[in-house]
Amino acid sequence: MLLLFSTILSTGGLPLIYLGDEVGTLNDPSYLNSPDEADDSRWIHRPRQRCRPRYEQRNNPNTVPGQTSPACAA
Repeated sequence: MLLLFSTILSTGGLPLIYLGDEVGTLNDPSYLNSPDEADDSRWIHRPRQRCRPRYEQRNNPNTVPGQTSPACAA
């Protein structure tokens, strides 16, 4: 375990979890259609659609959200 933590701490950058990652939301490439957002790739992680349907599925282990967020399952 100590080796694992030392490896994590020795690599650069910050680990990020974007909104929707915990329920398996896919990236949204529609930002490329907007001239104001096309030059900034961070928009791919900001889907226009809300994640509500996926959040409602997180307690069902037969769905992708239920498999990617087992800690949320009842």
